[in-house]
Amino acid sequence: MATWRAKIPQKDIDLYKKIDEVIKKCKEQIPDKELTDQEIRLAASIIIRLKSEQLKIKYKYDFFAFVEDMFPELQDKAVTPEFHIEMYNSYIQNLRCCTVCPRGHAKSTTARIFILHQILTGAVNYVVVIGASEEIASQNISWIKDQIETNITIRDMG
Repeated sequence: MATWRAKIPQKDIDLYKKIDEVIKKCKEQIPDKELTDQEIRLAASIIIRLKSEQLKIKYKYDFFAFVEDMFPELQDKAVTPEFHIEMYNSYIQNLRCCTVCPRGHAKSTTARIFILHQILTGAVNYVVVIGASEEIASQNISWIKDQIETNITIRDMG
């Protein structure tokens, strides 16, 4: 069976755990009555930034979690079709990939989300989108741009 998740390197597991330790220490400091309001705000902003870094590590290796967390409206009660996972794996293995399947099989949606995932996790420096027409390619790029600018969950990720 195909998978949405990649093996996480030990260095990233260790980093994730270290971030957890720092967050815990920051949270322990916040209730301290000797902290000024400015120090409390600083500690809170550090926690938010560290949580953002943890999400980047998580999403880098777990595309399914990325999709579920960022686009809950796209997830319905049905089980994700196996061919969607195969499309994702094909994109991972072949960054220059063409997917062919009938209308209504979420080709554009899957590709858009994958491209967004690659951008947000820093896996790519640039993206080239080719469509059946310039208008279709432009719509796909606009969707990605809109998600980066307006999706609150993505903005929270930093």
